[in-house]
Amino acid sequence: MTTGQERQTTLTIQEKADGLISLSLQVDSAGVLTAHEATGWDALTALRLALEAQGWLLICYGTSLNVTVTPMALNMGIGSVGSRLRMGVRGGLDTVDIFQTGPDVQPATVQDQLDWYQAWLRSLAANSSA
Repeated sequence: MTTGQERQTTLTIQEKADGLISLSLQVDSAGVLTAHEATGWDALTALRLALEAQGWLLICYGTSLNVTVTPMALNMGIGSVGSRLRMGVRGGLDTVDIFQTGPDVQPATVQDQLDWYQAWLRSLAANSSA
């Protein structure tokens, strides 16, 4: 997570009997945040919104500016496989586990990530009409 300072977190992922994905994020001494949604991507988004309300950003591939989860990936497993995108290029460069992290993660808010995705879609339309 980032607020200008890093905090130690532990993320627990469970698939519940009702089919929902449960995420529990232990934030050092700040407590536990939980989300229960149909997919891992949706649960991560719910957690991110709760964290953003406190001024925090989670650092993992699922929060990276240029990562999204395709509808097909959402229907496979728990919806935890993301695609790393590049402007003007159709399809993902590669796939990532949205709950993992790496040196190339570009942490973003949910809205900034949505805006980037919309810009990526426009870049595809611009390239196809050129």
